[in-house]
Amino acid sequence: MRVRLSLIISGLVLVLVLFMVVLRISKPENPFPLSVEAVEKALEKHNLQWEIGESKSFSDGNTNYEVLNESGKITTHIDSSLANNEKGELGGTASARRFLEVMLVPPPTYESKLTSSIEEEQWPTVFSLACSLYGGSRNSKKVFRQFTEDTKNERYEPKGRKIVWEKKISGVYYLVSFRPSEKHYGRFDLLSIKLMNDVCYKDYLAMTKRFEEKQVISNEEKQRVIPN
Repeated sequence: MRVRLSLIISGLVLVLVLFMVVLRISKPENPFPLSVEAVEKALEKHNLQWEIGESKSFSDGNTNYEVLNESGKITTHIDSSLANNEKGELGGTASARRFLEVMLVPPPTYESKLTSSIEEEQWPTVFSLACSLYGGSRNSKKVFRQFTEDTKNERYEPKGRKIVWEKKISGVYYLVSFRPSEKHYGRFDLLSIKLMNDVCYKDYLAMTKRFEEKQVISNEEKQRVIPN
């Protein structure tokens, strides 16, 4: 009897531990859209002496923050959304579109007094910041390692095309854009890091498809010869 009771208690403890682990992994660390406090906490966690400048909101479920570096120059824009429809309205979170973008300021070809770019040595920190803001900081090293592995053979071409790396890791879609630098030969500029859930990704694909279809129609109209 004691053995059976001991086994039952052990089983319950194991179930509870597993439940807590799953809950810890699946539960977002930050409510969306992101608050000023959440962004400031993430910046402090990564030892970044940055501060929030101008802030905007394009809908009830959206926040957009301009982030300044130690010199007061614009370095990134952090955009977060949680919405149940394309208008950005939020009526619940069960099937909401969860989206985050950390948009980097590309290096200008001249010295700018207003903006400052991110060097390649800072990319791991920016990846970690994005993951932390979205709610998956424990995956940041795994994500960056996968990114570097998948893109290590990308060749530098002056004035080359924008490159987009896309991957689903631990239930989150990552879309990272970068391109050959116009200022630093042989290097690349990080443009943006997007993170989104399944619902948002489906909308992203549909929107991309509609955009491509419009582009095709527009090109066909330009090439069409109109008779006199």
